[in-house]
Amino acid sequence: MININLNGKKKGQEEMIGFVLIIVLVAVIGLIFLAIQIRRPAEMRASAEVRSFLESSLHFTTDCYIESHRPRDIRGLIRDCYNDEVCEDDRDACEVLNSTIVAIVESEFSLDNYAGYKLEIYEDEDTMVSIEMGNESANRVGKSVNIAGPNRIEMNVFELTQN
Repeated sequence: MININLNGKKKGQEEMIGFVLIIVLVAVIGLIFLAIQIRRPAEMRASAEVRSFLESSLHFTTDCYIESHRPRDIRGLIRDCYNDEVCEDDRDACEVLNSTIVAIVESEFSLDNYAGYKLEIYEDEDTMVSIEMGNESANRVGKSVNIAGPNRIEMNVFELTQN
């Protein structure tokens, strides 16, 4: 007479079902995590290009002279604008700052390559200069740079979205 033991087979099947349930549970948790990540709005990424642009633009020399024989750079002109200074040729420092910043940004970030951009210069919480061009998109590359003391310049560049 042959004696067949079925208890060992049932134990193996129970272990396999448990293993499959663990895999399904991990897959469901993974899908939930993925769905949360996809729905989250695009966060601002620091970009070496934008950072480099902001740092170098602060050293750009303007044609505004204020009580000296040396022209002001953008960094100095931001402080002069906040202090309501006037250039030696009777132009307002803020007007010179605004027109110079617009020219620099437009030469660097053409709307052929980007969906748009936004550049703001702050003193404490007051916005001194705000330039926007193009369309805002979810794909954003940005950087904020402290100039000196309460001065801060912040720029967001909106990348073209892929359809």
